Amino acid sequence: MNTSAWYKLVNSNSGKCVDASGAGTANGTALLQWSCGGQSNQQWQFGATDSGYYMITNRNSAANRQVIDDPAASGADGTALDTWTQDGGANQQWLPVGQSDGSYHFVSRASGKCLDITGAATADGTLVEQWTCNGGSNQSFQLASS
Repeated sequence: MNTSAWYKLVNSNSGKCVDASGAGTANGTALLQWSCGGQSNQQWQFGATDSGYYMITNRNSAANRQVIDDPAASGADGTALDTWTQDGGANQQWLPVGQSDGSYHFVSRASGKCLDITGAATADGTLVEQWTCNGGSNQSFQLASS
């Protein structure tokens, strides 16, 4: 994974991108799926931590060091994910697990759960959550150059 590149995270089920809602830059900005475009709130960069884990920074809020975050390090299925200022916590670290089709599942270091599009929905505005890893296409993401 090129840690200097910016990527779109495109869901294999819906073909839509992981998006920081409303181009927000504040802690707690919701993650949604949205039709892919060129906007910076759909662009993500991987920063290596250790043991294959990465923090995933949003380009729109990179100056604030906003990364994909599991609020309160919850281990619960259905916990909606957001962006938060990078603090090095395990709840902000994700392990990309390569799939045979070139896509990835992203597994939380804190919970062992996967980045997931709620209910395998395909609509714009659907929340990005964590859920027990199950191999579903709603937990699978292609990395597209931005």
